[in-house]
Amino acid sequence: MVVLWIIFIVVGVLRIKDDYKEYLNTMAKTEISIGTKLSMFTGGIAMTLFGIGGFIYLLTNPQVFA
Repeated sequence: MVVLWIIFIVVGVLRIKDDYKEYLNTMAKTEISIGTKLSMFTGGIAMTLFGIGGFIYLLTNPQVFA
């Protein structure tokens, strides 16, 4: 289970990095709205927070997964 949560964290951070590159390319071409800016990073941020939260839950309640 620990590996699963670490994978979520790593993939989430990599998605944020990729989204930021796409954001910079889009900003160079055109101006984008605040809603578009927020939606570009939602997936990576949610995945990272889910991974961190699950990892913390696993550390505080190891008997649930035993």
